[in-house]
Amino acid sequence: MPRRSEGTKVRSESGEVLATLLMAFPEIGRAVFNPDKRTLSVAFICQGPLTRGAKTWLEKTWDDAVAVYARLTGVQPGIAKRTWDKVGKYRAFEVERDVETLMPGEISMWAELVKEVTPLISTASFEENSEEDPSWAQKMLMQDALEGLRTLKVKKKLVAIREGEKVLVYHS
Repeated sequence: MPRRSEGTKVRSESGEVLATLLMAFPEIGRAVFNPDKRTLSVAFICQGPLTRGAKTWLEKTWDDAVAVYARLTGVQPGIAKRTWDKVGKYRAFEVERDVETLMPGEISMWAELVKEVTPLISTASFEENSEEDPSWAQKMLMQDALEGLRTLKVKKKLVAIREGEKVLVYHS
């Protein structure tokens, strides 16, 4: 069996980390790891139009939830940003967090908040094709995956996107 170079090994492990994230959270449509800023950005792609009131409610609730989560865990986030982006004909609620202080429970919280406002593209297609949610097993692996992101050494941004039931991971 041929030996892999260290560069290949890092790329493989880094891809596995983001693929695990998208498999564990079918609500997430896209994830980007930025090695320069040491951040993880995730996008929740919203189905249907959103009113200004719904967007404002989500932004305020997300800000409050991140603050409460930080108080409860005793961990202050280094970077915690949220923005809106246009993805084709859809809107995406994007969240950026530093990987040093990010916890799996926080990602679950984001997904629940966004689902309260609007159906999500990834969740809708996942639920149509599955009677049961198998993601509980991947969620158990998320702590290890996040730890992998904390120690990951890559030079380019790493992007993972959901395409139907597939997860594509690439360097940008």
